[in-house]
Amino acid sequence: MAETAGQIVGHAFASAWNLPALEIARLYVRPDRQRQGIGNRFLDALIALYPRADKLSLSVEKFNFRAVAFYLHHGFVIHDEAVEDGAAILFLEKTLPQREP
Repeated sequence: MAETAGQIVGHAFASAWNLPALEIARLYVRPDRQRQGIGNRFLDALIALYPRADKLSLSVEKFNFRAVAFYLHHGFVIHDEAVEDGAAILFLEKTLPQREP
């Protein structure tokens, strides 16, 4: 969770059930707090929490252009797409460099 001046401005959650693949289930930053590095810090924190992870994966709505641009900027690639409950969904992945555990 991210907090600024006593106000929650974002949160992130990842699932480590399939390590070494880490699935980002949720990464949210309030729109008025975006583009301030909070999302970057969430990604860094999730990676640091799971040193055995070698890949990040997530899904995002195809027409959530800001989110898609954020993930592509951070090295994710689109590996699949589908329609779920009427929404177009993209599946993205990022291979992490080898790290010391």
